Amino acid sequence: MITEEKFVQYINYIKFLLTLVDIDKEQKHIKSIIKHIQKSFPKDKKNHCEVEHYIFDLNFGKPSLDSEYENPNQLYKRLINDK
Repeated sequence: MITEEKFVQYINYIKFLLTLVDIDKEQKHIKSIIKHIQKSFPKDKKNHCEVEHYIFDLNFGKPSLDSEYENPNQLYKRLINDK
């Protein structure tokens, strides 16, 4: 099981990588980090990955200005409780 500290580091690192100008070079690296995280938090039966959803759909836990922010620590705790 991935630790909370490592999980948060990975999420923050992906966030950093997505800010780079030449993101195309980082796509493979980002995918490999997500696959590593999925060893602890796999996709559900409907092929939904909560981590990918958090990163790409929820804009790292803040999908809009009006929404509450869910930080990576909170996401980790939620995923642990959902297991």
